[in-house]
Amino acid sequence: MPTASSAHSVSRASTMAPPAARRDVRLRSVARASSSASPVAASRMAAATKSPGPQSNPPPSSIEAAGTSRSAPVTNSTRRTLRLVNGLIAWLSVALCMVASRAVVSNHHGSTAGSTAGSIAGMSSHPAGAARSTPATCILDISARCPQHPPCSRTTGEPMRPFMPFNLLLAALLPLAASAEPPPVEQRELLGGVLWLQQAPEARLATLSIYRNATGMLKKAIAAPDSAAIEQRGQQAAATVPTAVIVDVDETMLDNSPFEAYMVRSGAAFDEAAWARWIGMRSAVPVPGALEFAKAADKAGARMFYVTNRECFAGENPCKAKADTMANMAKLGFPRADDPEAFLLKGERPDWRTDKTSRRRHVAATHRIVMLVGDDMRDFVSPAQAHALHARDRELTRLAEAEIGRRWFVIPNPMYGSWMERLGTLDGQYAALDTAALPAAERIALATWNMEWLMTTATYDALKATCTAGSPPSHARAIPCNKDRPPLPRRVAADFDALAEVARRIPADVVALQEVDGPEAAATVFRDGWQLACFTSRAHPQKVGFAVRAGIPFACNEEVKALDIDGATRSGADITLHPGTPRAVRLLSIHLKSGCFTGSLADAAPGAPCGALRKQIPVLERWIDARAAENARFAVLGDFNRRLELDAGLPAGPDEAKPDAMFQALSDDQPKGAMLARATAGQAHVRCSPLDRHPPAAIDNILASRSLAALGHLSYARITFDGDTAVRHKFPDHCPAVLTIH
Repeated sequence: MPTASSAHSVSRASTMAPPAARRDVRLRSVARASSSASPVAASRMAAATKSPGPQSNPPPSSIEAAGTSRSAPVTNSTRRTLRLVNGLIAWLSVALCMVASRAVVSNHHGSTAGSTAGSIAGMSSHPAGAARSTPATCILDISARCPQHPPCSRTTGEPMRPFMPFNLLLAALLPLAASAEPPPVEQRELLGGVLWLQQAPEARLATLSIYRNATGMLKKAIAAPDSAAIEQRGQQAAATVPTAVIVDVDETMLDNSPFEAYMVRSGAAFDEAAWARWIGMRSAVPVPGALEFAKAADKAGARMFYVTNRECFAGENPCKAKADTMANMAKLGFPRADDPEAFLLKGERPDWRTDKTSRRRHVAATHRIVMLVGDDMRDFVSPAQAHALHARDRELTRLAEAEIGRRWFVIPNPMYGSWMERLGTLDGQYAALDTAALPAAERIALATWNMEWLMTTATYDALKATCTAGSPPSHARAIPCNKDRPPLPRRVAADFDALAEVARRIPADVVALQEVDGPEAAATVFRDGWQLACFTSRAHPQKVGFAVRAGIPFACNEEVKALDIDGATRSGADITLHPGTPRAVRLLSIHLKSGCFTGSLADAAPGAPCGALRKQIPVLERWIDARAAENARFAVLGDFNRRLELDAGLPAGPDEAKPDAMFQALSDDQPKGAMLARATAGQAHVRCSPLDRHPPAAIDNILASRSLAALGHLSYARITFDGDTAVRHKFPDHCPAVLTIH
């Protein structure tokens, strides 16, 4: 059931909002992590598409005939041959290119000058060593690819004469290499879902069973005096009020899997023009069981209403999408397919937008809605209520569980839906996997999360009654109540449930926690499957500690109290995972002094935030140096309250006791092994939610020792939030950051 919705990002890079589209959620992110020596990876996001049910639909070749080109289908053996040919051509092209370039140099100068890797267009070297500007129509670096411009002369900086035989051969080969390229990989994330819907007998049988169950429940639903729709909740309709069944169209009544297959095969992202061409073909077939159900509902006396986010555009009269949809469904024999009043499309009226609530109310004004069928929760409830269901809202969950299989029937869609909004990019989707913590040492995943004054409701209420002005010291069991600052978040059961859903998505073996009032508070969010341990001992509710996956052995070490430099800052929590084994890893959870995010510490006043932070750095360095001297694998995780990507460019200064910057002081290889890899190095900053107002740089970080980082490939992600859910459930102003060492 089609339309677009806004996206939020989850992880390592830029995101692109999905196009306004035909579905309630067209949000399938397609991102690939790329990482080399850096622990960072970039992710991309493209708009997603909706896909459907099984049958023998006509191939979508005529979509391309209407304006979008696509290569003809090829067999697997043909693909393998093309890949082999493509590889050989590409190799030969580069080799010939390099030979040609050298031949050009030889032809022009009478010598065979090689390329200078690392040179850039517009600069050349002179024998005297002086650099001079040259036109951008010649290049020096021919070591990596065949240049689009001729090489620059090493002596004059001018473009060289072409060497015709090689150029002619390259001109013939390079287009062949391009034409043999496989299609882009982005849309291939849809492959499994499309194939399941088109090829798996389980897909057909699943939808058949749902529709047969719905058909069997029609008589009881019609006889009941109340309504299946939330919009009519609590209303008792008169016996004379006509009954209605509301159904979605795409992937509920009609199967659009050939259109999805077209996007997979061509690597094309969703666009409205191609989607309109597919609708105009009127070629969709029924989802298994849908036609029989619709006929049964009509025969039982319930009027069918097709509420779809296929779109009518302003000024369009008649609406082409409506005419095409009605013609397609009439051809298939759907009841009332010739009745324009039975089809309620997005945009037909000014208030009929992506949210289907207004259209359900339109039907509810004249009919009692006895049954709802769709493939997304927004076919049943409003977007806000769907978000609440994702957050496991207890009241809505009870309602949905009571109605499902009775008057609400959900058709399986393995590709996407409104539930994916909170996951964002592909990296966020992978991060959301509920992964088993296998005992084998295949990887270790570390996370950190500042949870912003996490305490039980009872604790909050008790401390709120005796709150104090200013920041309480470490020994005080108190919270502040400053008039010039927003109140601390008072969280209740529904908020803890929503936060627990976020915790469930953290793909980590251990999470360093900050601003958590000990294990009891942590247990409101980190529930089954977690061990909560090693919390610092201060009375103040802002403690640090750890959540460790069940089954992972650990030992708590003595907390680093020296980090509490003035009796009002926070000490560090120290833990060892897999103690006494070759897999042992030592971790320190920290929450450093706030208020000194950037700039040199050289002139920091002793009583100012930068002065306090400056005093904490040597304490932290001593802990790091001790671990390096032990040849231990270790990491420091937490809220550094310092933008280390900026700080890393500053010198540490000569005085270890009074460092001028943080990162260079900590990562100085003194003693040997005291070198650290920053999780955020080279990373594009991703906000926790669209409503995140923090500066565009991370202050939460993970610093891994060189010995730990050397275990494998590093990847980094942030688990981001849906903005509405974050506000409604008082989410922290920080989100989990995860460093995985594969």
